[in-house]
Amino acid sequence: PPKLSTYYFYFVAKGHREFDRPLLAKAAIERAIELATANKLGQWVVKGEEFLEELQLDEVRQRGAAARQSAAAVWSPAVLGIAERLSELRTMAGVEG
Repeated sequence: PPKLSTYYFYFVAKGHREFDRPLLAKAAIERAIELATANKLGQWVVKGEEFLEELQLDEVRQRGAAARQSAAAVWSPAVLGIAERLSELRTMAGVEG
């Protein structure tokens, strides 16, 4: 039955997310949304779309964390401290940019 299939793919997506498999989670939730839309299961369409948005936010957060880690890996703490202090001095001097 369509409702059971939608329910199944929704919770498969949740499971993949918990086990840090975002691509599989996205594929499963997209399938759940597809089934819910085709069978006019409005509540499940909304739930699926909300979950898909959460997955997208997770991806953005993960990219941001990776970018911060790579920036920290490239520069030593001493260099980062100097850059921060220079930034503070520029702000106090009213220099923009």
